[in-house]
Amino acid sequence: MGGIDVGRRDLPGGEVCFLFTDVESSTAILREVGDAEWGRLQHEMHAIVRYAVESVGGTLVNTEGDGCFAAFPSAAAGTEAAAAAQRVLGRVRFGLDRQLRVRMGLHIGVDIQPRDDDYVALAVHQAARVAAAAGGGQVLVTRPVVERCADQARFADLGLFSVRDFDGAVRLFELLQPGRSPTRPRLPLAFDHRVPSYRTALVGRDAEINDVRQRMQNAPLVTLTGPVGIGKTRLAIAVLSQLSDAAAVGPWLVDLTGAEEASDVWDLVSRAVGRPGDAKLAVHLDAVLAGRPATLVLDGCEHVTGASATAAQLLLDWNPTLRVLATSLTPLALPGEVVYEIPALAVPLTAEPASVVDSPAGRLFLERLRRAGVDGVLTAEAARAVHAVCAGTGGVPLALELLAGLCGGFAADAPESWPTDAAGPLEPLVTRCVDALPSLQARGLAALALPPQPVAPPLAAAAVRAVGAADPDGLVDHLGRRGLLDVDDAGCWLSGTVRERAVGAVSAGDRQAVLDALLAECLSITAEDPVPLSRHEPAAGSAIWLMNQDTLPVGDRQRLAAQLATWWAGRLGTRRAREHLTAALALGRAGRATAAVHLAIADTYSPGEETVDTERHVREAARLLGEHDAVDPSLVARMQAAARRAATHPQPGD
Repeated sequence: MGGIDVGRRDLPGGEVCFLFTDVESSTAILREVGDAEWGRLQHEMHAIVRYAVESVGGTLVNTEGDGCFAAFPSAAAGTEAAAAAQRVLGRVRFGLDRQLRVRMGLHIGVDIQPRDDDYVALAVHQAARVAAAAGGGQVLVTRPVVERCADQARFADLGLFSVRDFDGAVRLFELLQPGRSPTRPRLPLAFDHRVPSYRTALVGRDAEINDVRQRMQNAPLVTLTGPVGIGKTRLAIAVLSQLSDAAAVGPWLVDLTGAEEASDVWDLVSRAVGRPGDAKLAVHLDAVLAGRPATLVLDGCEHVTGASATAAQLLLDWNPTLRVLATSLTPLALPGEVVYEIPALAVPLTAEPASVVDSPAGRLFLERLRRAGVDGVLTAEAARAVHAVCAGTGGVPLALELLAGLCGGFAADAPESWPTDAAGPLEPLVTRCVDALPSLQARGLAALALPPQPVAPPLAAAAVRAVGAADPDGLVDHLGRRGLLDVDDAGCWLSGTVRERAVGAVSAGDRQAVLDALLAECLSITAEDPVPLSRHEPAAGSAIWLMNQDTLPVGDRQRLAAQLATWWAGRLGTRRAREHLTAALALGRAGRATAAVHLAIADTYSPGEETVDTERHVREAARLLGEHDAVDPSLVARMQAAARRAATHPQPGD
């Protein structure tokens, strides 16, 4: 529809630069102007692209829907054509009330040979994926394009991303254009660089940080051990922050606290290091590291000790420049492992104020006490109370933080009444701290404990609003000052001990209200584009969790699955994306939402891959929608055209 006759022509071979273009929000424009007018707009847009392509010696291979596919004998010609086309497209209004914004992508293929007046090559699909990641008016290119024409054009390095059909992380660049600032692609970052940045200082651990750093210089695997609450994760993150090798990759933090099976460990590791699709992890790491040092933290290995040990050993075997820092209640028992048992903080030797202030445990308690709202001169009476608290906790940091919040909550002006009997397991202390909260704060804590940790800021706000909090940020901040959760710019999270107690206290009504609010927030975030989720890994994890909540409406869960399809495919690979989407179909039938899942599944197949399944899902979506009610007719057209091309020109080896 709306295409132009490209005719028969000589296509370039050997090293070829491929260009794909696509109109942003094409379906909305089609609905606005109608079929006939949209056909005219497409024809004019195609003519502009064709002129730009052919004026530099390129060839317009074909047009499909609102997109164009062109080939060039050089990267310089491809970038020149893309820039020229964007200049003209930016000026022409096409009779619309809005600007027609076109996304473009360029990629190089080598040893390319035309086939039946077309191309059948992986580089073609890769170029299409690059274009799909661009925003309207943006031209994205890969490193090979930049390397071949850096003297002819200027580019902005946007970073490493997970891109379908590529083996390994892909560095993407934006072709700089006058009047346009570089923007991030519509893709998940290649790495989950979510290393928490705690708002509270790490007190009394300078010696331990230096000790661990020295051990990591001589051993590829160091495991931090110690009881619950001793601060294993905090110490590991503090060590990471001081590994300042500019040439290093990462660091990467793999949170294993939610892992239940061996396969979960590999999924979490793959996500952290940005393994795209179904690429082999060893090959991906080799390409990303390229001989450079890197540090990977396996946090919470005690949940899956055997699988964590296997993963650590294989990762180190694959990559001699990689260092692994693990945290666990017990060692991983691997050859060459250096075990560092974290000691408790030293408690005051006496109840004298000077002794209290000089001790790590005393300093931590006083710092957290000030954060909880208690400040002033350390009197002899207060020093005796602090000494008793430190002795009662045995110098366990989490116990000190919880008691500081508890003391600040109910007896700030009476040190003699502070609770000091915190010896033994942490669970009774956690229960006391939660029970001391006012009702709304306790309900808010329980709401934040429900979704996977950490909880992204927009979801945290939605969760506590669902239980009646008028000031979500204030409530979260208060709970942080009480030592019951940690907060940074990426979200908030509860320790395992606190979370277990909080979840057990949530009422059935509050649970459902929180689930409904989280689902509505995730649907809102992903309504136009799943990219905001990929920028917020915690939100993406919560969205996947919501898919499995049986008390939520099937249609809404299927809508969320369809909206997450792009993120799943880029982060987990097309095979795993289809598994998630197929599971969403199994939830039941929900009209348009079910049709959207069918179309999303069809879109995960590359041309030449399972064309029968592609067509089956497209047909089923069309049947559910009705022939006069197509949610995205351009997607149906693209899928059908891709299936026809693949059937005519199968991939080599098919």
